[in-house]
Amino acid sequence: LRGALDYGATWDDEACISEVGLENYLNKDGLRYKMNRTQKEADEVGRMYDLPGFTVNLPIIGETYLGPPKVASIWEAIGFTATSNNEARQNEKIKAVEK
Repeated sequence: LRGALDYGATWDDEACISEVGLENYLNKDGLRYKMNRTQKEADEVGRMYDLPGFTVNLPIIGETYLGPPKVASIWEAIGFTATSNNEARQNEKIKAVEK
């Protein structure tokens, strides 16, 4: 775009600028973001009901995965049993109480 400001360099270094950056930052310490499993936890569970998915290259968006999420059940996928309270979060709560 002509005359548009370029903030590309800002996005590279600041985790708080984007939700993806913040999620990756929290996942490094094993903490969940918005009740989503960490990448490690998601890989352990695998795709919901082992259903297949596929990757497509969409205009504007680019390469995108279409398929089931990495969750334990349909109930977790729609948020009924999702929680941010994993082991890393419990340890952080214990540290906070000790202060």
